Amino acid sequence: NIRIERYYITLGTHLLRKMWRLNLYLSVVAWKIACCSLFGILLTWNFLQNLNIFPVEIKNEYEYIIVGTGVGGATVAAGIASEDVLVLEAGMEAPFFMEIPVLGPMLQNSPYEWNYYTMPQEKAAKAMKNHQLHCPQGKVFGGSHMLNNLLYLRGHPEDYRVYVEGDYDFHRDIEEYFERFEADLQPQKLKFHTKLADAFAEAGQEIDGGSFGSPHVTQSNGMRFTMAKFYQKLTREGKREGHQLILGALVTRVTFEEPQMRANGVEFIKSNQRYTAKARKGVILAAGAIGSPKILLQSGIGPTEHLQDVGIPVRSNLPVGENLMDHVTTGYNLVLLNESLHMDIFDILSPQSLYSYIFHAEGPLTMAGCESTAILPAPPGELPNLQFMVLPVGVTQDYGAHLRAITNIDDTAWRGYFEKMLGMSSVTILPTLLHPKSRGFIQLRDSNPTSPPIINPKYLSHPDDAQILIQGIRTLQELLSTEAMKKIGAEINPLLFPGCESHQWDTTAYWKCYVEHLTLSAFHTAGTCSMGSVVEKDFRVRNVEKLFVVDASVMPTLPSANPIATIGMLAHRHQLILGALVTRVTFEEPQMRANGVEFIKSNRRYAVKARKGVILAAGAIGSPKILLQSGIGPTEHLQDVGIPVRSNLPVGENLMDHVTTGYNLVLLNESLHMDIFDILSPQSLYSYIFHAEGPLTMAGCESTAILPAPPGELPNLQFMVLPVGVTQDYGAHLRAITNIDDTAWRGYFEKMLGMSSVTILPTLLHPKSRGFIQLRDSNPTSPPIINPKYLSHPDDAQILIQGIRTLQELLSTEAMKKIGAEINPLLFPGCESHQWDTTAYWKCYVEHVTLSAFHTAGTCSMGSVVEKDFRVRNVEKLFVVDASVMPTLPSANPIATIGMLAHRCVTIVNLAPTFQSYY
Repeated sequence: NIRIERYYITLGTHLLRKMWRLNLYLSVVAWKIACCSLFGILLTWNFLQNLNIFPVEIKNEYEYIIVGTGVGGATVAAGIASEDVLVLEAGMEAPFFMEIPVLGPMLQNSPYEWNYYTMPQEKAAKAMKNHQLHCPQGKVFGGSHMLNNLLYLRGHPEDYRVYVEGDYDFHRDIEEYFERFEADLQPQKLKFHTKLADAFAEAGQEIDGGSFGSPHVTQSNGMRFTMAKFYQKLTREGKREGHQLILGALVTRVTFEEPQMRANGVEFIKSNQRYTAKARKGVILAAGAIGSPKILLQSGIGPTEHLQDVGIPVRSNLPVGENLMDHVTTGYNLVLLNESLHMDIFDILSPQSLYSYIFHAEGPLTMAGCESTAILPAPPGELPNLQFMVLPVGVTQDYGAHLRAITNIDDTAWRGYFEKMLGMSSVTILPTLLHPKSRGFIQLRDSNPTSPPIINPKYLSHPDDAQILIQGIRTLQELLSTEAMKKIGAEINPLLFPGCESHQWDTTAYWKCYVEHLTLSAFHTAGTCSMGSVVEKDFRVRNVEKLFVVDASVMPTLPSANPIATIGMLAHRHQLILGALVTRVTFEEPQMRANGVEFIKSNRRYAVKARKGVILAAGAIGSPKILLQSGIGPTEHLQDVGIPVRSNLPVGENLMDHVTTGYNLVLLNESLHMDIFDILSPQSLYSYIFHAEGPLTMAGCESTAILPAPPGELPNLQFMVLPVGVTQDYGAHLRAITNIDDTAWRGYFEKMLGMSSVTILPTLLHPKSRGFIQLRDSNPTSPPIINPKYLSHPDDAQILIQGIRTLQELLSTEAMKKIGAEINPLLFPGCESHQWDTTAYWKCYVEHVTLSAFHTAGTCSMGSVVEKDFRVRNVEKLFVVDASVMPTLPSANPIATIGMLAHRCVTIVNLAPTFQSYY
């Protein structure tokens, strides 16, 4: 009986295994059919929808032409406010569902990717078909940022010394560009992670191994967020109205002015039609580390011998296409766990996962692949050379439906290794070489611009590279031996890799064989238009005018991390010089004719010259400060601060401002639900994110009123209605920026916390008080002396009191009574000696709660400092165009007036004979 039972148990187990394999096989077949059908149909349909077979309209000339919309191209395009920019992208816009981070790999081997493959590798990729690695490059709006893992890592500070000159504090310079890029992209911590990530981070602490943890990613509300999306947002908001984006445009070459080496446009193909577009100021290539050198080579810029071999006339002999480098890695399915993380394709697309993503923007669908990273420390004086990327999946995640194809794994490796792990809990921890010594190249296949290039990264051609990867595997084994990793049963996969059976498992010889077979790319190709050999440090192609390259190809060395942050930083560095502190205007001697400015940028001093004119638009405080620093102002004041006098003009005088009062002056009988918690509530956030509606769309003031004036006079009172008070955030920030002292806060505002109080500001439109701006000393970085002399004329306080009386009249109306509106009866600290609601009390109140509407103006007044054509009096080629030129304040907020004046200046600059004479 025991034998019979054992027989049936054995038979049953065998049959169950057979059935499981059959079911698995059928499931895989079904899954493959589903993947191919669903994604293939959707991607192809979207691609065909995007195709535009009709001719495109292009202008005769643009200021700039930008080629590519990846991180580099989109960042540069977003930073150029010119209304005359052409942006060309070879790909189309991806379907909306491809913005789900986990679906990024689905764009590979699709019409949205170039489908490039490397040349057969001699010492690497032996487990790949023909020893070739797939080299995914985005052919889509957004570039390769639409395909990658979205990791945002800055790398090591010393990575960036090669991009700057001199011995100054370059870290501060680079930091500024990173901060600007991050302000656009707003990377955030990856929220989703499995217990593998937690265990890996704990393991790093156990071995004290460096920087371990969840990475920052470029996501927004659970969706893939790229710089192309940021650029698209600017265009939809009307901030880049003059930009023209053409999708499906394959740039074939750059055109030049003859006989000079000056780029003046590009040729491109769209829908089988050829076009030529011209650029006045420059052509900016941002087509990636493969696309940009390919365009340069097709334009005759590259190694002479190679260009002659493919029959392209040589314009400039530069090492374009050389120095190709990439972060090389290994280790698909290298780690086994004792229990499943529930991260295969069926788990990721389960109803529970879909619900979490759709309704909460959470769950595994928010992860593009990598859930944790680690950068191992290096010896003193060296850069980090090993990074780990932790993926809670393997190439078997989709049972061979798609991932196998895009990794190009051959049949022998698949059947002999990966297929055996179907149904097992295996994950991927990739030891990644950050600074490989191997260098490859990119060349043209022929002179046909539609032919794919020759790509030979020459992976592991330098023997040190394989040794570092083996060192990475040994470090990984050390991590797996920690208590944290033992808790989840993590161990190195003991299965022998096909082709390495002759080596004993876990020997150095075995792992060398393994690395040479399962050589993987992190898809971080760079260096093919290296700074220093192909482009200068200002991104201009050497020996060529008006031609720039801004993408990963300019990197002379790889960063010690994923490259998105570095590309964005470089693109911001390429933009026009921003954040520069102008210290003074320069002049031609002995004439009083402006010819440029001096400015400080990143602690360095610069001087730039202007042929036609200098236009100051630094505001009612900044513009007079620059004039004073340049020697234009009151003689006595300039002599006091030790600045040579060039022209005695009343610069800095006539300072005026709309003065107001009344924070939290009105109480209501019920809440408007506008405190900080209401504004940032889930409902408010939902309304804003999905409908661009709700309280987050309001900058403060929700209603205004300008009271009529007697005949022949200008209006002198305006009301601004704010449904909040200075207590809105419970003193977290608004108190600090209003500079309210402790006595006023504790004795008045703090008592209203939790009460429903709002602000209706009576605002004086035409104050009689006048103040001044002066220099503190001759140091251009010192803040100026600002004295608006608020309420120095007695009439100003009386008008504000009149405004409070009018407000009381408004609050007595039936409309305001319905919401229980009344003047706050609480005595203001410092005014307790006056009876509440008397004129004396309100005069005291106004003198205590004196507020600025931040409408400073008049400090370079038209008529006394500048002429009516905005030119500074007695000075040629120097103009001021901002609120400082207003001799009187407008009867409203000043933005419209400033804009009108600026447009008037444009007309004068373009048409007036007095200005034309300076040309």
